[in-house]
Amino acid sequence: MSVLAKLPLNATVSFNVHPSSLLGTGFQHAKVLAHLDVDTARQWIDPESMHINVYPFLPAGVPNDAAQYSYVKLKLANGTITVIGAPWIQEDTIVVSSQTTLTITVDQVGPEDREHIVKMLAANGYSAAKVVLQ
Repeated sequence: MSVLAKLPLNATVSFNVHPSSLLGTGFQHAKVLAHLDVDTARQWIDPESMHINVYPFLPAGVPNDAAQYSYVKLKLANGTITVIGAPWIQEDTIVVSSQTTLTITVDQVGPEDREHIVKMLAANGYSAAKVVLQ
């Protein structure tokens, strides 16, 4: 099964990349927005420059040409939109999440705590869809 087949559109996924030192580790609870060709990927990234940087870390058999593979457009948990090359994803680390809503009640908080709690959630890969202070 190909990387793209494991990343269905609108799915929420988590995975590691080759190499995380260059691409980061923020690919937890990311929403798959699109599968792209290289021309479309250029709207968000410079595929050729990124390919040059990551190619030495990719598995054997990946073409040494950024135009020869597909790209994935993602919305990260913090709301940032990014695009990465499909071969940059470590296929064996892909996990598709089944999503639901978690409701948490935190007692004894004031208005000044709201932003701090939202930031803590975001720092751990979660977005607060609704925050109500009562």
